[in-house]
Amino acid sequence: MDFEWIRIIFKLFFNRGIRCHVLGYRPEVICVVQAINADDKDFLIIRPALNPSIWIFPQEGIEIDESISQAVTRCLNVELGIHESNMQFRRSTWLGRKRLPPDRHGERDLRYSLTKLFTRKDMIGKAYFAAQVYVPREIKITINKAEVVDYRWVNESELRNLLAILPEDKRNFRLKALESFV
Repeated sequence: MDFEWIRIIFKLFFNRGIRCHVLGYRPEVICVVQAINADDKDFLIIRPALNPSIWIFPQEGIEIDESISQAVTRCLNVELGIHESNMQFRRSTWLGRKRLPPDRHGERDLRYSLTKLFTRKDMIGKAYFAAQVYVPREIKITINKAEVVDYRWVNESELRNLLAILPEDKRNFRLKALESFV
């Protein structure tokens, strides 16, 4: 028997990200970045280039062949220039999934999605994970202007206020991410 198939079947049963991908949900990780050496709990937030009117945690899609920690490392490196040697990945947690409105189905190609067989669209929703990451507060951050307009460090109270004014579709999973690690 081909061992590659055994590995794929094993992953399908025991890897939630891959199951979500196959079911048409794009896995994404919300990076809850906290300062290592701050007196208070400071959090790093960004204004994404695609929607510069909001402040959110950095986030990234998880490729089918990568772990959550690898996606976090890629996200922080590409968006903010934070090298892997300057971050401490602590843990991750499952947040849930959200089905997108039909007009947004198929926004992204999911290589192994089975939903295309039934809906003609690869992606029907998003599946969210959260990751807790520590970085030094004084780290040099170099934003990728194609991804991020601005960044800042905020305390928990400021963060909660900024998350509270997000549109509901963006607010719920980000608040859940914060609650998972505070």
